[in-house]
Amino acid sequence: MKLKDHMAHLAKAFELRDPLEEESEGVFALPIDANRAVTIAETDTGFSLSCTVAQCPAQGREELFTQLLYADLFGQGTHGFLLGLNEEGSEITLSYDCHHELDLEEFEYMIDDFTDMVDFWEEETKNYGPRAKNTPF
Repeated sequence: MKLKDHMAHLAKAFELRDPLEEESEGVFALPIDANRAVTIAETDTGFSLSCTVAQCPAQGREELFTQLLYADLFGQGTHGFLLGLNEEGSEITLSYDCHHELDLEEFEYMIDDFTDMVDFWEEETKNYGPRAKNTPF
């Protein structure tokens, strides 16, 4: 799989104004909103995806972490992607390592599914902390 070719296809498929340029060798950033981007990086065996989902709330952290663990269990709440925390423990992240070849259509589908999960979990985290909607998920 040539990640550069897949990224060019993705830019066309998502109707982006500008082509996606490499930030560094084999690393691309796909913006999903004004403040966030999915980092797509070529690896020795495929590629990896990563993105910040949300800030960790100061209140309700334990309950949120429990839900994140349940979601990660067998990938049942993440479509096989992995929820985690950044190194500082201040942000919730979503990541995935793909170790097999994907054609252009499969790659596009995976990126779309990944960004949907980022959006879903961003909304779910709003159920915790001072701005909680007080509705369980």
